[in-house]
Amino acid sequence: DALPISGPWFDMYLSAREPLILNFNPFMAFNLDPKPEYNDQLTRATNMTVSAIRFLKTLRAGYLEPEVFHLNPAKSDTQAFKRLIRWVPSSLSWYGAYMVNAYPLDMSQYFRLFNSTRLPKPNRDELVTDEKAKHLLVLRNGHFYTFDVLDRDRKST
Repeated sequence: DALPISGPWFDMYLSAREPLILNFNPFMAFNLDPKPEYNDQLTRATNMTVSAIRFLKTLRAGYLEPEVFHLNPAKSDTQAFKRLIRWVPSSLSWYGAYMVNAYPLDMSQYFRLFNSTRLPKPNRDELVTDEKAKHLLVLRNGHFYTFDVLDRDRKST
């Protein structure tokens, strides 16, 4: 379930008409790999693709551990705490985490990390996710390439 802030945030985000790239879209920058043989473009792209597919499969299978912001990891980011909090009813687990300065993060939109797009509409855009998509799109030198990365059983190809 999404947090109560999600509704107003989506209204603001999907109704905004400022340029998306500068105002809303996150980006990532990567350091060079310590192993020089992993720094060529093809190897890095392959490793990132394989890792992203593993993450996608873990997400869709429901096996991701909750994202938690730990202010005191010595107390909260331990196997003992994880074993203990597992037995606390979900309606009370937030309080147990709060007591050790651990704050669960909202993961309700993780499914939109893959196969999602924003469709432009006159007043408020629409987010669309195709959870059945199996392909990857690559843009190189102005050319678009697509290829399947999952088979019909959602296994890596």
